[in-house]
Amino acid sequence: RKGVYGKALKYLQNAAMLNPGNAKILYCIGECFSRVEQPRKALEYYKKVKEIKPGDSKVLFSMGVSYEKQDNKQKAREYYRMAALKSSLIRQEDAQASE
Repeated sequence: RKGVYGKALKYLQNAAMLNPGNAKILYCIGECFSRVEQPRKALEYYKKVKEIKPGDSKVLFSMGVSYEKQDNKQKAREYYRMAALKSSLIRQEDAQASE
């Protein structure tokens, strides 16, 4: 399974060189590193995505997971809370928009 993510990383990193500000590509790189149990490397990419999309609840949650994998429970809780807050705000905005 790690081999699949390693291959994906190679392609994604090439894509990131061509599109350095592409949040989706950077997020996928972070996910690949997370899947191969490299939470520090994953966090590097999630932080880049957070700079591009600061309110993205998925990125905030993934950062929480990375901190938890590094046994930084306090930071993990902080990012889980931020993700939950952003997610609930998005749901509230969607509900208000559909009224």
